[in-house]
Amino acid sequence: MATAEVGVAQRHAAASRPSATATQCSRVYPVCGLRPRSSPGSFTRSSLFVHGDRDTTCAYSSARQAYNEIKWPKAFLTFVGGSHNKLYVLAQFTRHIRPGMQILGTSAGSTAVAHDPAARRLVLVAVNTAASAQTITFDLSRFTTLPTGPITRWSTSTSSGSDRYVQRADVGLDGKTLRAAFAAGQVQTFQLDGVSA
Repeated sequence: MATAEVGVAQRHAAASRPSATATQCSRVYPVCGLRPRSSPGSFTRSSLFVHGDRDTTCAYSSARQAYNEIKWPKAFLTFVGGSHNKLYVLAQFTRHIRPGMQILGTSAGSTAVAHDPAARRLVLVAVNTAASAQTITFDLSRFTTLPTGPITRWSTSTSSGSDRYVQRADVGLDGKTLRAAFAAGQVQTFQLDGVSA
């Protein structure tokens, strides 16, 4: 069993803020043959496309075509040898840890934690790097207010294609502790709303 102690830390100052000349990417768009809701070229923010070049579910050429249709600033990140599953793992982080959130300290190297004080949202993203299943325990005792109902989570299996960014609401807190079962190589994101430090 692994335990991650989650504590409030200061926002990373210089490392998380772009310089005056840097372009800050503010959106990630899933492609998979879909077009953005607005017309091509009408984005007002910078855009980041992320796609695996060995993706058999969504053609790499479709992502490049969508990328070519929008105006700058933009960037295209290719996961060389990446399949569709790797993008689901990326979604575990990028869809929930949003710009402006405070990155919090944790005692586990395989866990990322972010807090949005204004929205009262806490996001935990954890990876089971072990070769076997395990339960990971999150100690949330440093927070004064936590949700009392079911917690929404998303999971992706890196070893099989059956669990790809699947949403569930089947876990809850035991006091100020969250315990979750993880399959080998599984990534899970937990979103706790109504949290205050």
